[in-house]
Amino acid sequence: MVKGIIPKLAFWQIDSKYGVIFANNYYNSGVFVMNNKHFTGVFYILLFCILSAFLDVYVGNISQNIDPILLLFCNFLILTTFFAITHKRTEIPLIKETINSWKPILMLNIAAAASWIGLFYSLKYLEPAVVGIVSAAVGPVITIVLNPFFDSGNRITKLEKTIATCIVIVISVLLYFTYGGISGIGEVSSINFIFGSICVIMCGIGMAATTLVTKKLMNERWHPSRILVSRSYIMLLISLFIILTKINQLQFSFSLIPAVLLIAFIGNIIPLYIYQLGVQRVEPFKISIMLLFLPIFTFILQLFDQRLEFSFPTLVCIIITIGFILLELIIKPKRTELKTVPSKNCAIVDAYSSGRYLAAEFKNLGYKVFHIQSVKNTPAFFKSSFIEEDFFDNIIIDNDLDKKIEQIKQLNPEFIFAGCESGVLTADMINNKLNLTMCNDYKLSKHRRNKFMMIDMLHRNGISAPKQLKSSDLNEIKEWINEHNAWPVVLKPLESAGSDNIWFCYDFNIVGKAFEKIINDVNKMGIKNESVLVQEFLDGTEYVVNTVSSNGEHVISEIVKYKKVKTEDNGILYDIDELQSSDSEIYSIMSQYINRVLNVLGVKYGPCHAEVMLTENKIPKLVEIGSRTDGILRPDVSSVTTGLGQIKLTALAYADTEEFKKYLTCPYLIKNNTINVALISHVEGTLQSLPHIEFIKSLPSFFLINLSVAVGEKIDKTKDVFSQPGTIYLVHESMDVIMQDYYKIRYYEKNGLYKVLSA
Repeated sequence: MVKGIIPKLAFWQIDSKYGVIFANNYYNSGVFVMNNKHFTGVFYILLFCILSAFLDVYVGNISQNIDPILLLFCNFLILTTFFAITHKRTEIPLIKETINSWKPILMLNIAAAASWIGLFYSLKYLEPAVVGIVSAAVGPVITIVLNPFFDSGNRITKLEKTIATCIVIVISVLLYFTYGGISGIGEVSSINFIFGSICVIMCGIGMAATTLVTKKLMNERWHPSRILVSRSYIMLLISLFIILTKINQLQFSFSLIPAVLLIAFIGNIIPLYIYQLGVQRVEPFKISIMLLFLPIFTFILQLFDQRLEFSFPTLVCIIITIGFILLELIIKPKRTELKTVPSKNCAIVDAYSSGRYLAAEFKNLGYKVFHIQSVKNTPAFFKSSFIEEDFFDNIIIDNDLDKKIEQIKQLNPEFIFAGCESGVLTADMINNKLNLTMCNDYKLSKHRRNKFMMIDMLHRNGISAPKQLKSSDLNEIKEWINEHNAWPVVLKPLESAGSDNIWFCYDFNIVGKAFEKIINDVNKMGIKNESVLVQEFLDGTEYVVNTVSSNGEHVISEIVKYKKVKTEDNGILYDIDELQSSDSEIYSIMSQYINRVLNVLGVKYGPCHAEVMLTENKIPKLVEIGSRTDGILRPDVSSVTTGLGQIKLTALAYADTEEFKKYLTCPYLIKNNTINVALISHVEGTLQSLPHIEFIKSLPSFFLINLSVAVGEKIDKTKDVFSQPGTIYLVHESMDVIMQDYYKIRYYEKNGLYKVLSA
């Protein structure tokens, strides 16, 4: 069973009583439907409570004969080791990421340590059911108090505040009964009662703080596995320090090892997996309330513990508390169902590739985001990058278009835009049908997608661009080449992306081969190539110019110098992208040129990714442009290089136009140099391992690696962007250091970086 959990740990979203934490606030999205998905989430949370109740009773029993600090140390050592092993390896090395983010990690560790120490020690001195109900009940109250400081995005209602207050009153009565000896453990000394009460309240505060801190970190795009593996440092240090100071007083028998393993796996790891299934379906405050079911399960299970007695007052307090839970669960949904969809809704069409990061940015600005899928069967290359939990709904465009448009209209989106190339035309079409204002010129929609039409539009407006022809006839293409005496030439599909089927041709033999490969082939966007585009070869330096527009005003978010390499069959591969300074001559030239291009192509809102060749005589010529974000972008990389980036700027362009305007006259500044290294595989087969990957991660400029091929999967010889096995992001203040690391990566790629089993 545990083996089945390990692969899923990378997708966990963390928070709550034992360190797990919530994913999405579907309830607060404004579109609440009491459907099967919701009730399934409730079931998972209740199952989590049952397993947690077992942990409470079992720890309460075993801690009578062993100091809880030993249990804590052993338990956390197992958990930390387990999460470190399953930690997502595409992230920054643990030591480096801990140093870089020491403040939030310190907050997370303090909160986690408080909840765990408070839990284990209170279970030693108080009745488990009392511990369960008090620690869980403190959560909603503390959540309400701390919520404004953590900007969790969840509005606390008067009903929630009233329920939390009533629960506090009930808990106070229960503690009074416990002090008077009217509980399952009978008489308890004043010292033990005071110490146990302090610990259980500390546990509740720690639980709530852990929830809010982790939510804040997740909003900042921390990966769940990074949070899980980073929250135990202080707990381990504290417990180890106490053990060393009490070494002569502590007794540990090897016969307790099974008990420790039981606590770690049955009481923690497996419940965490079950919990994450529930948190994807239930919103945070309701989770806090539902955790109050834990004491009733604890009360039932503790009846099997011979040291504990049946306590009627404890049962009464639990029943009263459950009554408040049911009140919240019944009244709040009825009240919410009467609400209409909030005005601050938006949609992303095909949120794949780098578009997968956009939803989180809009959610941070107070928007509820739903997804529109442009085709029923999404290409596998894009589907794997989709982050489903970032959206409260997914609408699939199919043959019944009018019905889907009406469904989208009911959700009242303020704006709709494309997340990647495949969604451009669909986004334009929906914007036009709904008459939305924050959109691009619909009459020029195809000119922003079809490579021939976009270049033709530039020619007709006197803007420099390559000579070209589109044709489905090979002879016509050959005649055009002879007429222009244009060797070499470039052949490519009209409506694809990346380096899909791009050919550099030096003679008619290669032209014929390229034509046959392209014509009638289904490209990476799922579109049949009915024609082939032939263009003059542009000799010079190629740049990426990423822009974001709002109300027809354009901001450059990045200019990057491309370096590409040719394949054996005259295709091209991406090599590296190098960020360029905004105070350079290149920035000035590209800024003037790209503004004209955007205006001519009717771009008024949203991101664009342009590839522009700067010829030897410094004349810029557009290679192509896409009305979407640059596919290789990562918000965390942008954060440490320019501090902004195209992803975040896109959210401002739609959701905070006043903030966006600040960047119209304020070019980006480089805080650190960076290059993106597009990985290249020279072998093919089943990937067995990456023998030198740890060395690469230790390089001075290494920031992170994003792999698209996992161990055990098929890896191909790289022939285009879609077959590249991943990207390594190098960041450093020194460009010399970055380039030294780059050459080391390329060396190991040719000398055993990819260990494969040949077919």
